[in-house]
Amino acid sequence: MVPSGWSQKIIEEIARVTSGGTPSRKKETFWGGDVPWITTTEVQNCKLYPTDVREFISDKGLNKSSAKLVPKGTVLLAMIGQGKTRGQVALLEFEASTNQNCAAIIFNHNQDPHYYFNYLISQYKNIRNLSNTAGQSNLSGGLVKSIKVPVPPLPEQQKIAKILSTWDKAISTTERLIENSKQQKKALMQQLLTGKKRLLDDSGKVFEGEWEELTVGNLGTIYSGGTPSTSNKGYWDGDIDWITPTDITKQNSVYIKTSVRKISSEGLKNSSAKLVPKGSLL
Repeated sequence: MVPSGWSQKIIEEIARVTSGGTPSRKKETFWGGDVPWITTTEVQNCKLYPTDVREFISDKGLNKSSAKLVPKGTVLLAMIGQGKTRGQVALLEFEASTNQNCAAIIFNHNQDPHYYFNYLISQYKNIRNLSNTAGQSNLSGGLVKSIKVPVPPLPEQQKIAKILSTWDKAISTTERLIENSKQQKKALMQQLLTGKKRLLDDSGKVFEGEWEELTVGNLGTIYSGGTPSTSNKGYWDGDIDWITPTDITKQNSVYIKTSVRKISSEGLKNSSAKLVPKGSLL
């Protein structure tokens, strides 16, 4: 279902879909020119500007390969790529060429590419799943053409795109402020944690006295845990948090409040897993 006044179409009905190519690496004259050449590495759910270009090809490389120039406003979709790459999109803010792993979606003049750029970002998981349902691990030009999109009237597309662009700018500003704060904290850590900068005590005097240097083993107890048998269902899905490296690396905070998986009291008793107290460092 789409709102009144909207329609639903497949990309092929409102855009031309093409792809590029890679000039021969054996021909030095095909490379190092002034033609921007985009690969899926740069396609990361973002807008692309000339400063984002990593490689350039020559006019000869462009003419002697299947690489082709696509205009500003083209939406690129990564059809092939490791990890999170496949299914991500980028909006070209300049004319450039692409390799064969990018689908270049050139929207008709009566469509706003900024609107569809945001829509395709919102459909990232669904787009990735298209390759799975087709029995292959990669996307293809045919699959990209078949993607269904809601089509509002052009003025409404432009209004939606403008509002989302305003949010993007606000987020970008906030991210820069956060990054600046992180750098300031990092510099302060270097001073405080090495003793180069001494703080004031409660009486207002600078802390005095020499610091000691000890090994971690002298500061507490160090041990590791274990994994209850995964073949025994009674050992799992209890109420005891069971921390793995994944829980550590995927945290948005330095503090862990819960775990992805949990074990039972039986799992704890019948394995080398052990409880560690609050305040432990993992």
